Amino acid sequence: MPRWELTLKTMMKASRLIMTMAWALLMATPMITSCSKSDDAEESGGIIGEDSGDDTGGSTGGNTGGSSDYKDDGFIATGITATEEGAYYDFYADDKNGQAIFFKVTSYEDHTVEVTHRYKEATRTNQEETYKGNVTIPSKVTLTDITYSVTGIGEQAFNCCLNLTSISIPNSVTSIGEFAFSECVSLTSVNIPNSVKSIGDGVFYLCTSLTSVSIPSSVTSIGNWAFECCTSLTSVKIPNSVMSIGCEAFSECISLTSLNIPNGVTDILYGTFSKCKSLASIDIPNSVTNIEDFAFNGCSSLALVIIPNGVTSIGKHAFKKCTNLTSINIPNSVTSIGDYSFSECISLTSVNIPNSVTNIGALAFYKCTSLTSISFPNSVTSIGKKAFAGCSSLTSVKIPNSVTSIGESAFSDCFKLTDVYSYIESPFSIDSNVFSVYDTATLYVPKGTKSAYQSTKGWKKFNNIVEMDE
Repeated sequence: MPRWELTLKTMMKASRLIMTMAWALLMATPMITSCSKSDDAEESGGIIGEDSGDDTGGSTGGNTGGSSDYKDDGFIATGITATEEGAYYDFYADDKNGQAIFFKVTSYEDHTVEVTHRYKEATRTNQEETYKGNVTIPSKVTLTDITYSVTGIGEQAFNCCLNLTSISIPNSVTSIGEFAFSECVSLTSVNIPNSVKSIGDGVFYLCTSLTSVSIPSSVTSIGNWAFECCTSLTSVKIPNSVMSIGCEAFSECISLTSLNIPNGVTDILYGTFSKCKSLASIDIPNSVTNIEDFAFNGCSSLALVIIPNGVTSIGKHAFKKCTNLTSINIPNSVTSIGDYSFSECISLTSVNIPNSVTNIGALAFYKCTSLTSISFPNSVTSIGKKAFAGCSSLTSVKIPNSVTSIGESAFSDCFKLTDVYSYIESPFSIDSNVFSVYDTATLYVPKGTKSAYQSTKGWKKFNNIVEMDE
């Protein structure tokens, strides 16, 4: 592959890296790979009030382990205009617990604001100190006799608030910005009100203490990386209103044991559930037509997968290293099986390949060490490079007449292979390393074609070639 040719995986990671670098520049500190607490972290020093000059901010306030259920009791916070140097916000107000919350006006005409971060040139240290403990966002806030509705949580508003433990969001909030709560490593609970319509990219990325989340029926989409690396998340209830789930949305949620995919979802995108190591089963709805690359890669506890009839393609690495998967039923709608799609599924004992499949990708079943036999339908025209290499329990293979190409090392290191049935009536040349058992296995060929096989590259290496009666 040329150096300039990026894979989709590389481009997606590069995109996220660009966003991370932009945030690092905003924070005016050298970029690091995580926002772990600095040993020399300094206190933020509070907020200087408009008139008094007193330190009014930074209080943790309240119960840090309380319920995240939001109850709007009509409380209206009173705002104080920003006067401190370098402020990013327009004004701030204390919540009911005395926790300072920072607001930026989004519409002076409609009197709406969003919750935001504190500094224009923030550091990871002062961002960490901005919000702590249990934060309750008010639905309304007043400033100089004007009442504003709190309708949004801005991009990266709570990013790297390491000591934030829970957040209560009012029903007035309709949007949550990208990476709003990313890397809030102490956040254990959050309520998402039924006014929110979408969960944006990276909203809860790396919230490693978040154990469960309930998504309301108002939400129609879950963004890329939305819950990626939420390593304590054990269950998620996704409502039927959700029509799309983004790339790597739940990737590396290593404690996630169960989840549902709503019936309106049509694509399981790149890496959506990759490396969910505790996920034991998944029900893919009939609405799904496409399973993209790395979709379930590394789901090592996944024992049962039912692929619905509407699916037409299984992407590269889609089920790679699903080491507990014992069988897979591929429906008649599937036309291609991608590279590495089931590679290293070491417990896979059987697989059906339907007569709709025309192409089996490179390393598709590489090192499926429990697979004992394989039969290809007449629709298959190509078997990719190393497609079944290292299938050390494979004893027999049946290759139909429809096959026109077999990639190099396709069945190499299958040392238990004793019977190779080729129904190809006009044998074509194959690489000499397609098989590793030329001395021990028997090649069965159509009647009247033995001499043709004995003179064709690759096939002629078999010591024992036998014509079939049929």
